[in-house]
Amino acid sequence: MDLKLLETLKEKLANAKDFKVSLQYFFDHFGMDPGFIALGRRVENPLLDALILQVGEMLFKRKVKAHDWLLTEIPEYQFLHGGGLIHDRMATLIFFADLNLGLLAIMTGPSLGNVLLTRFSLAKIEEGRTLVLPPPSNKSVH
Repeated sequence: MDLKLLETLKEKLANAKDFKVSLQYFFDHFGMDPGFIALGRRVENPLLDALILQVGEMLFKRKVKAHDWLLTEIPEYQFLHGGGLIHDRMATLIFFADLNLGLLAIMTGPSLGNVLLTRFSLAKIEEGRTLVLPPPSNKSVH
């Protein structure tokens, strides 16, 4: 397994027009490899926990439960990945902390043809400050 392929995954995710390509690349090169999973260390990330719930509620248009999540970090690549359940559906998350950019995939059926995908960016806002977001575009901003 070549961990340098995480750089390719990062580039694919940052420039993706079809998010399934990024997700498939992750599974093809990393996600099904027990050796890859064993390389990371288990972490907790309250910001990502909150994001998972918020995105789930936006996608399902109701309160959801997110549970049984396990996040793993590979610190030298600032990469987090993991899986769990959202609204009792299998979900996968990949996240590059150096870009604050990630992808959340929620399965709605047995194949990648049946998946809800959302790419997201995180920004921490200091209390009392206001954040104004630009209109969405088809280009990623780093």
